[in-house]
Amino acid sequence: MIVLDAKRLVALGILIALGIAVTYTYIQALFAFIAPSEKYPLRILEVNTQGKNTFSRGETVTFQVKIEMAVGYQTPYGYYYWYYCQYRPPTYYCQYYYWDYFIESKTYKVIIAVMDGDKRPMVVMSKADTITRGETHTITFSWTIPSGAATGTYKVRAMAWSEWLPTGVALAPEAKETSFTVT
Repeated sequence: MIVLDAKRLVALGILIALGIAVTYTYIQALFAFIAPSEKYPLRILEVNTQGKNTFSRGETVTFQVKIEMAVGYQTPYGYYYWYYCQYRPPTYYCQYYYWDYFIESKTYKVIIAVMDGDKRPMVVMSKADTITRGETHTITFSWTIPSGAATGTYKVRAMAWSEWLPTGVALAPEAKETSFTVT
């Protein structure tokens, strides 16, 4: 029979709290966004029109771009690693991945382009923001559809760049798109 006095209960409580904290940190690290390289610290999660997909001429459309900065990036060397192994008869094959932390925050521009059905640009807008590792930001843009705009499907493309297009470089490996209809 085990007797738990006050000291042992406190020690047991501390051990349980430490175990929960370590498990939480481990699970959080498993699902953290690790960038494919140091060149691409950002990832555009989505671009949307706030749940509404049909608009009339003269109406204002609000676009939201959700963007995330990675906690780290893959590198041929680093402090942390994980591996993946699989059995390929007659041997095991293992792939090792190393990653390192991003240290500083990043200033970037979210650039969106709205194109009509004929792929003509209707408007190009940008906003600057600063983000730190592990954060997710939502950037909002508004655009009033001109009264003489063509009807049909419009596409919205969102990109993350270091500066304006001619002088900057991409900070996210791919752009995200959405569409809406003008009636």
